Amino acid sequence: MPDAATMASILEEHVCPVIGAILSTLTFAAPIRTLAECLKDGDMKSVNGTPWIFMTGNTIGWLAYSYVTLDIYVFLANAPGLMISIWLNFGAMKLQYYQEAIKDLVEDGAADSDSSQQQNERKPSLTKHEARLLLMVLTWMLILSVTTLKMEMTSDRKQVIGIAVNINLVFFTEPL
Repeated sequence: MPDAATMASILEEHVCPVIGAILSTLTFAAPIRTLAECLKDGDMKSVNGTPWIFMTGNTIGWLAYSYVTLDIYVFLANAPGLMISIWLNFGAMKLQYYQEAIKDLVEDGAADSDSSQQQNERKPSLTKHEARLLLMVLTWMLILSVTTLKMEMTSDRKQVIGIAVNINLVFFTEPL
């Protein structure tokens, strides 16, 4: 039987991080039911999808940090969150596009005889949510490009990625 120090080490190094990864995944999964209902109804209602953009940035940053630190538990805590955030963002973009298309049809008059010309004059299909998500991904691409391609010291990479992901986390918890 292992001694108390060994048991404490196993608890600290493996059991607690696994519990953390499970809790993290459950936290990321919390809005799934809400978005599923919104998709079913075809309306975002009063749901704010902006935190999902920051969730994507947060998980990208922590995944990068897990690669730099070779920490499997940080990876396991964030990989499912990245997949979930992508689905959430796609759902929000679908609903935003749908709502804008419906609004355009109502404003243009759906029964107009010259609807093909109206379709050609439509606004670009890039929604606000898509633009914000692309900006988030671009930001992380720049951060990761600079840290991995320009910084030679692993400790510098860890520090820059860690600071960036924590800044992202502030906005994730308190969206603009």
